[in-house]
Amino acid sequence: MNYVNINLMLFAKYILRYFILLLGIGVVGLSSCKPQKTGEGVFKLLPANETGLSFENRNVVSDSVNVLDYLYFYNGAGVATADFNNDGLPDLYFVSNQGSNKLYLNKGGMKFEDITDKAGVAGTGNWKTGVTVIDINGDGFKDIYVSVVSGYKTFKGKNQLYINNGNLTFTESAAKYGLDFAGLSTQASFLIMIRMVTWICSCLLHQFIAMIPMVTQLKGLNTAMMPAIIFSGMTMGTLQM
Repeated sequence: MNYVNINLMLFAKYILRYFILLLGIGVVGLSSCKPQKTGEGVFKLLPANETGLSFENRNVVSDSVNVLDYLYFYNGAGVATADFNNDGLPDLYFVSNQGSNKLYLNKGGMKFEDITDKAGVAGTGNWKTGVTVIDINGDGFKDIYVSVVSGYKTFKGKNQLYINNGNLTFTESAAKYGLDFAGLSTQASFLIMIRMVTWICSCLLHQFIAMIPMVTQLKGLNTAMMPAIIFSGMTMGTLQM
């Protein structure tokens, strides 16, 4: 038996081992797979009459408000999830562009209760665009900040800040905190900014409001690039722009 034959035998031996290994993996994989029924998947769709979640964001098209005049007509308005009553269950807050916002309390077992009217968080403004959850006053209860578009076509209103009273009711306090911004709001983000000044660490809550990049002409000015607005420096319960 020469050197070439020995190498061929070793090569064939390794190939056989890998083939047996792959075959074993295939057999184990097939045996562990269960036949999937038609319509089955990772997620299961639960009907609204079972969960209690009946929210719909229905936008009404008109001559003045439509996707041709307003590019973001079908962008939606967002949803926030947070434990608003600190019971360990995530609650849901849906924002409607044109209609009323909805707050659903998680009752457990995928059951939710609409407590919007009791909570006082239906929202105002005829075009709402986003929602951000933040414990802005540090009392351990999550608050709600809603972004609203105004100053464009028929859109009017101001951003709203709903302070959680700790009993599943909220108080609108945007003006009190200096956050009743009126303009082309899309979404707000709250950031913790830390500054070191001679061994003193002060944490300041800042807010960043993303502006809608309006691709149009307003009063002869090209507003394709709209600046962002930053409110900074928590002072006596208000945010200074």
